Amino acid sequence: LIFTFIYEGAPNWAATNGVVSIEVPGRTPVEVRLDNGTDASTCAIAMIENKGGHLEITKLVEYFQLSAGKSTHQQLNERFGFGLRFKAGNKD
Repeated sequence: LIFTFIYEGAPNWAATNGVVSIEVPGRTPVEVRLDNGTDASTCAIAMIENKGGHLEITKLVEYFQLSAGKSTHQQLNERFGFGLRFKAGNKD
């Protein structure tokens, strides 16, 4: 999963003018514009999977915002079934 997260500084994705390009040799590039103007802080951009020895890219562009006390990271985990466990932490 390729995802991105606004930690601080930008009020929304539209303000970042963000563009993500994903290139796989021999395939048409996948371009994703991050242009959501809501307060969603996380965006699941694309999924890259190995299917029979070939890379397959699925464009997602799914935005997540804090909801029902669940962080956007927890929501990504549940949405894509990674099975991660979360606990409180800090950067210090």
